[in-house]
Amino acid sequence: MKKIIIITIFLLGLFLAKDAKATVTWLTPSDVSPTGSGWVDVDVSASVPAGATGVIVHIVNSSGYAATTGVRKNGSTDSRTWTGTGGGAYQSHQWAVIGVDANRIFEANVGPAYYLVGYFGSESAFFTNAVDKTLGSTDAYVDIDISADTGADTAIGVFIEMWPAWETFMAARMNGSTDDIYYYRYCPYWMAVGVDGSEIFEGKVSNTGSHFFLNGYMKSGATFLTNATNMSLGGTAAWTDLTALPAGATGGFFHVIDNGFSYGNYGLRKNGSSEDIYQRLVLIAASAFVEADASQLIEGEIAGTGTDFYLTGYTTGGGGVVTPGTTNSTAPIIFKPNVILKPGVIFK
Repeated sequence: MKKIIIITIFLLGLFLAKDAKATVTWLTPSDVSPTGSGWVDVDVSASVPAGATGVIVHIVNSSGYAATTGVRKNGSTDSRTWTGTGGGAYQSHQWAVIGVDANRIFEANVGPAYYLVGYFGSESAFFTNAVDKTLGSTDAYVDIDISADTGADTAIGVFIEMWPAWETFMAARMNGSTDDIYYYRYCPYWMAVGVDGSEIFEGKVSNTGSHFFLNGYMKSGATFLTNATNMSLGGTAAWTDLTALPAGATGGFFHVIDNGFSYGNYGLRKNGSSEDIYQRLVLIAASAFVEADASQLIEGEIAGTGTDFYLTGYTTGGGGVVTPGTTNSTAPIIFKPNVILKPGVIFK
């Protein structure tokens, strides 16, 4: 009888070990691009275990033509797609995070390549349809409270799908931050932003036609920075180690900005990786969610020093929030654009 019990417990342990852990898990990038047209299911169950709640995908258009792209949780009625910008523009790329259903399926709009680079477990939650947290006023930071959206959960950070009105200013930051990375926006991008103890972050827009879509949130497993850390490089055209992430970090959440409208190439990858996705940052802003090595190192490459990498948070085995004045806090980033555009300027 004792042997039966032991064997049963052992087999149960093997079964449970296949379930997603309550932490972000990084994967060797794999191509999961769908075929066909329009919105198509992407089944990642071969790489992502039961219990996973969402995935990190790297959207890459290596062709010489614009593509229409978009991601949503399976079963969603959201239908936001974009063409010719961030991951949709020719020779461009950026990262996104999106929920999966119980069968580990998300949906993607056929066009560019989609690389699976990681997944979330029970430490995170994703909405089937994103919650629109759009502001009703302009040119001032406004509190955005998500406590009613998280229910019994308590979030430490959010995943925001940023949808700017064309050629307008837009920014998001953790409540209590003194950062002001408020700059031209054109294309959609995803931001990982911390929330305070009351589950509030802040947003600012120059046009109320810009939208903050709440796709999901984290309850643990990451540390979000009150003030972002500028991890930009001083040299160009070579893969170079960024400043190491804090001890215990397994990956970083980045906000990527081109403050010179250069359309220059950029790339981010795990230190030691042979991956060489070095393509354009189109129309000012992009997002990046990147694994670090055991020494907490990530490599970056830029074509011009006008491209900046801002670390907004990092994955860990635990979680928390760093506030100003503590070990990993930084001075506020006040963004001063060095290029002013005239209304009506169109980029290709």
